[in-house]
Amino acid sequence: PVEPAEVDLAELERWFERGARGVKLYAGHHRLHARPLDDPAHAPLFAWLEARSVPVLAHVNTVRYRDELAAVLR
Repeated sequence: PVEPAEVDLAELERWFERGARGVKLYAGHHRLHARPLDDPAHAPLFAWLEARSVPVLAHVNTVRYRDELAAVLR
């Protein structure tokens, strides 16, 4: 697993050039929740995904992190 704030966007770009079609985020799972989902450090990744209309499957514990997820979706 890779912390969303630490994703190498150039490497991500290469994955998509080789055929990747989407991203699954596990950052909303208790063990993998290194920082809030709406932490500004995630902004470069989210901006990259949005600019390319990349499908994102977010695995989020909504009991614990509902407000953070709502902030990201806004």
